[in-house]
Amino acid sequence: MARPQGAACDSGAFAGVLTLTPTPTFTATSYPPTRTPAPGPNPAVTAVNNGDGRLRVTVVFPLATAGCTGQPRLVFEGSSTNGVVDIGSMVGQAPPFEQSLGPGTQTVVFFVRRVTPGRATTVQLHAVDACGRSWPTLVGGGPGAF
Repeated sequence: MARPQGAACDSGAFAGVLTLTPTPTFTATSYPPTRTPAPGPNPAVTAVNNGDGRLRVTVVFPLATAGCTGQPRLVFEGSSTNGVVDIGSMVGQAPPFEQSLGPGTQTVVFFVRRVTPGRATTVQLHAVDACGRSWPTLVGGGPGAF
């Protein structure tokens, strides 16, 4: 499209009409189609000062939908900064690691500690529900959060 010339376009802007013609596309589908679980509600994640130099993190998973037979789990990523995790019998576990939770687990509590006091801390993780849906999140805080 050519830019119009003349006094009518002295602002430097121009408008035009563009006509789009749809092009048919074809998508291959395998039969029978794979059933994908419907999107569900997100897990709730809260972090509070535990009063002992750690953050207490609570993850509450929504109720599993029918047909979801997996185990929920937490996948801690290696991109965490200045933080280690206390969960179950593991104390001071540095990411990356994965923590499987028992079948039907709806609530899990773990703790985040700083490696170097006085510095900000971030721990990145994915909460994965019994259907295999994954929600990325992070927990942490600045120097005064602990």
